[in-house]
Amino acid sequence: MSDLLISNESFAFALAPDSNSLYESSYLNIRLRVAWGSVLFNLHAVVLPMYERHTANYCISLIVRTLDAIAPIWRDKLLGVGSVGENTMTGRHSGVVTQLVAMATYPTVRAPPRRPDHEEGRRCCHGPDLDKGRLRFLCLPARPSIAKVRTGVFIHKVLNPYRDRLHQCWSPAKVEQIEEEHKMLFTAYRDDTNFRAKLDKHTHMTGFNAGWSDIDNNGRKLATIRSFMANLAVVFANTASVEGDFSILKGEKDEFRTSLGHLALEGIFQAKQFEQIRKQYSLLLPSASA
Repeated sequence: MSDLLISNESFAFALAPDSNSLYESSYLNIRLRVAWGSVLFNLHAVVLPMYERHTANYCISLIVRTLDAIAPIWRDKLLGVGSVGENTMTGRHSGVVTQLVAMATYPTVRAPPRRPDHEEGRRCCHGPDLDKGRLRFLCLPARPSIAKVRTGVFIHKVLNPYRDRLHQCWSPAKVEQIEEEHKMLFTAYRDDTNFRAKLDKHTHMTGFNAGWSDIDNNGRKLATIRSFMANLAVVFANTASVEGDFSILKGEKDEFRTSLGHLALEGIFQAKQFEQIRKQYSLLLPSASA
């Protein structure tokens, strides 16, 4: 996990901290998402014990110490923070999300929670879209629909806001390659009728991998711009994956294992995802090095 976060292959990652209770024990569950090449890794970071008396500042101290241990450069790469919407997490002045955003080196996206209880969520999204679990204005432009945008507009509105982040991890030549590949993508959409028809069928339900696979299957290997878009796609739209972790937590610490210690519980979580990370990382490493 540390290798994925500190590698220059990725210039951004997103964080989703959330809290819940199980058998009278409260936990702070931290999940993160990072891109390596064009592959998105949705990872469990750590489950930390907490109690009702713990404030947002205490949660922040746990999260910061965890991130400092995993990847000391996390402040330079933090792109998005999401939560379920509790006051402790989203408070205007001292909430966990607010403090994490303030610690980031570059502008950071605050993904509205499932329960839109803070002003930013109401301002950025339409109510009906939130009810359907969809986001409009806040979603970063990571799908191949950017082929419909002229390259000058793409550079100004999509690429330029992230240049400072990019130059910390990617070479100037690689950043220029993003522009060149977008020109190829825009030209293909304009001139190739079949390619245009395929992209026009994409909707908000089209996943990142499915959308970009249509471009690969069409004979266009645009690895650099796809990698750039994968880094933008790491932002969590909501904390459903974190809530799913709590379901797994209930499966591991059931009524017959209530005495299971916090360290042992965390060991189970890490062991279950270690093999998956190792296999994917080993497959991607040669291509990344090349």
